[in-house]
Amino acid sequence: MSSKSAPAKLIDWLLSIPFLLAFSLLMLTFDILMKITPNKRAKRALELSLEKLALQALKITGATFTWHGTENIPKAGPCLIVSNHQSLFDIPLIEIPTAHLLPHFISKQELAKWIPSVSVMLRENGHYLIDRKKGLEAKKTISFAAEDCKKTLGSLVIFPEGTRARDGVMHPMKSGGFQTFIEICPEAKILPVSISQSWRLTLNKLMPVPRGIEIIVTFHPIASPQTNQLFQIVENLIKSEAC
Repeated sequence: MSSKSAPAKLIDWLLSIPFLLAFSLLMLTFDILMKITPNKRAKRALELSLEKLALQALKITGATFTWHGTENIPKAGPCLIVSNHQSLFDIPLIEIPTAHLLPHFISKQELAKWIPSVSVMLRENGHYLIDRKKGLEAKKTISFAAEDCKKTLGSLVIFPEGTRARDGVMHPMKSGGFQTFIEICPEAKILPVSISQSWRLTLNKLMPVPRGIEIIVTFHPIASPQTNQLFQIVENLIKSEAC
């Protein structure tokens, strides 16, 4: 990637400073709101509102968001949403258009502490925390999530790469969590999702955010659980639009 000129970097900073102020204020404000809100449904509504406002704040930097294939999103669950992972903004990019499916995320347990809004959402809004060093414990958590999806007709979002692709190059996907879920909830619809260019938002750890990033999210046609080599088909679909 070519180095930016000094004027271009200055513009990035001039746009990033108001974004960072707005983003920080949002995270702190919603952290307080979610802690004092006793109702679970209200907490979920706050989570979705925060995500929408966070994306709106990013538009200060000239970022744009385009969702393709939203017609492929099922009307009801249970559903397993499988996506590549590039940045912290992948969460709202997926959750906003799939909110009717009550999506829950698998997250590493370290994120459940000390991060305004994010930590309280993970702890109190029904998301699932795992210790990535304990494979058996992680499998039990995914099994529990699959049972929940069967009962509630909700959805689970997984990032099978296991970590963010901070340069946009997709890591090989691990099939363990995927296979565990569909063994327990074979009736679930499988929704492959490709996220492209969101890694550029955090290229400099938000200091600054590069100007004018165009993020594209693609929802692919639902993959049938009866298809042979299902996981490989899903991975190839995601890889086809992820960059």
